[in-house]
Amino acid sequence: MSALPFLLLSLLLVSTSCAAQESEVPTKYGRISGYITDYNGAGVRTFLGVPFAKPPTGELRFMPPEEPEPWDGVREATGYGSACPQESMYLQGFAEPFATVNVPWSEDCLYLNVYAPVRGSSTEDPLAVMVYIHGGGWQAGTGSGNNGTQLATENNVIVVSLNYRLGVFGFLGTGDQHAPGNVGLLDQTQAIRWVRDNIANFGGDVNRITIFGLSAGGMAVSLHLLSPLNSGLFRRAITQSGSPFTPGFLGTKESALADARRLAQSLGCDRTSTEDVVSCLKSKTAQDVLTTSSAVQTPTHISFLPIVDGTFLPTSPEEIFAEGSVEARDYILGVTSMEGGIVLYDDLNEKIVSEETFQEHLEYVMASYNTNLVQITHAAKFEYLRNLTASPRDMQLDFMTMYGDWLFVAPTTRMAREFANTGNPTYLYNFDHITSYLDHPWIGGAAHAEENYYLWPSDNSDMMTDQEKLLGRRMRTMWTNFAKTGNPNSQDLPVTWPQYDQHGRQYLTLSTNMGPGSVQAHLRSKQVFFWNYMVSALARVCCACTGAVSSATAGMSASVWTAVALLVGWTLATRVGMVL
Repeated sequence: MSALPFLLLSLLLVSTSCAAQESEVPTKYGRISGYITDYNGAGVRTFLGVPFAKPPTGELRFMPPEEPEPWDGVREATGYGSACPQESMYLQGFAEPFATVNVPWSEDCLYLNVYAPVRGSSTEDPLAVMVYIHGGGWQAGTGSGNNGTQLATENNVIVVSLNYRLGVFGFLGTGDQHAPGNVGLLDQTQAIRWVRDNIANFGGDVNRITIFGLSAGGMAVSLHLLSPLNSGLFRRAITQSGSPFTPGFLGTKESALADARRLAQSLGCDRTSTEDVVSCLKSKTAQDVLTTSSAVQTPTHISFLPIVDGTFLPTSPEEIFAEGSVEARDYILGVTSMEGGIVLYDDLNEKIVSEETFQEHLEYVMASYNTNLVQITHAAKFEYLRNLTASPRDMQLDFMTMYGDWLFVAPTTRMAREFANTGNPTYLYNFDHITSYLDHPWIGGAAHAEENYYLWPSDNSDMMTDQEKLLGRRMRTMWTNFAKTGNPNSQDLPVTWPQYDQHGRQYLTLSTNMGPGSVQAHLRSKQVFFWNYMVSALARVCCACTGAVSSATAGMSASVWTAVALLVGWTLATRVGMVL
């Protein structure tokens, strides 16, 4: 080897050694070594693939997470841990902003990542901590999909991202100790507990931990707000397009057991006792379990979801709020202005070309209303379909509007109302900017998850306009101000974001032209009333009517007349300003 290459190699080794030494941190389970990088002149210490639980393999499959085994020496934390098992199409490029880096999946997947600003001295005040829970419909995603470098360095906070078990591995349940269910949520709780126990060693403030998440990650955050298992683990929460009241995404022990039995039958594990069923399922390969779990799902039923298990969730969200057993925390939640854009490129949406197909697709997506489905979907069509002879494009737009209100807007505003009524500081937002480089301006609003482009860097960040980059900086300031103080406002922002309460019901519209006029009230109140009150009442009353009459024909007639009566009442209510 010549002198020059040898000298360069020596310098590289010295540099790497120094960086590793500077980024060594002790944890409860052993020392870890990350690396230091520079971002716009600021240093960030990065630790990737840090285990927060034992590998959930073998006998630990389908079981709650256990603390990781301690290790001797220094564990290298410079590469992402494996993603949790999921269909390969997600890891090959799940559509942004759920985009993931190219990592393989493995059952050994319970790892987290820490992004901590380089500090001048160990005596500096500890930093607020933000723990991100990714979305993906409870079926996909990974904590490696969101790089926390920018958020950490620009706003001087510590960012943590995490993996959790998905689909059948995270949510198969038999309703007993053999497979209790909700272990994906328990993984998240274990990760948050790891942060509480260790983050001080990274310069973090254990009294200022904020959890935040998008879509299914947002729903997870909302469920953590209601779970007694999280008492004292975090101080604040942010949910982006997620709510515990989202229809069709919170099951029961009975529904989970039915899903487990259906899977077991398909895998040749149909046994009498749940113990034998689970033992057989544990003997199957992860790939066989994953592939078969996807095959047993039906178009109108998503299996392997969170459930009311009596432990993580003692009772339903409605009952938890009614009992007043919600811990005091600060809260931000919100939606985008066209949440239904989530079906923009779905074949389902493209097939809506007439009143008949509009009705058919309403019944398809709302199958969770298994009682009096037709009456409820007729009411939805009456509310949303503006013109029976409209063009297919306009009908598709009406369908997207309906879908977003039903699945995201109404559940989120209900959560805002319920949480604000507990007396906790609550802030509601509506993100309303169509990103310039996206190809869906015709939908007239920001699609589901679009705000995440402004919180996390992506491959397309350089394509943003100057105004969009400013919006991103302002949003990151709001999110991190909230994590630091419980208040998203600051003098550098062009508007003051008021708290949401039962009287004013104010919210902030996030856009490139934010100003005093961005503070509005009663987010989509007419549509929210329709879903949260009218449809709920229609389902209850129709159910009672159908059960009270002797013939199917009479039951249908009673249901129709009930629907008509409620629709008339709804019309009168909107005219006299009774909507919420």
